[in-house]
Amino acid sequence: MAQFIGLNRYQIGIPEPGYSYLFVNLSTLTTMGATDALMKLESLGYVPTLRYWDNGEMLQVCALLKVATVTADPEADPLMAELETLYEHFDGELSAVRCATRRPAHPSTS
Repeated sequence: MAQFIGLNRYQIGIPEPGYSYLFVNLSTLTTMGATDALMKLESLGYVPTLRYWDNGEMLQVCALLKVATVTADPEADPLMAELETLYEHFDGELSAVRCATRRPAHPSTS
């Protein structure tokens, strides 16, 4: 099965080149329930939208928090500060807090 690339109103997959997704995988939470995680995200100012992720073995439910455009420069990551903040607020759930990034290809030089 080919991995879904992009976003639609139901699904989250591998970002298209030039995009980054900040999300929480609610299916992998171990120390809190999904409702508690969603309430915490809302208290932090996020408006999570639910998406499913089909990893080929099972469907997982994710809370999409933000989509950002990225450049080819790995030092310029617009979601890194937010990712670090989420790590602090979701201590013990670090594997559930995710930021998937797919940088655009470097322009070829001639």
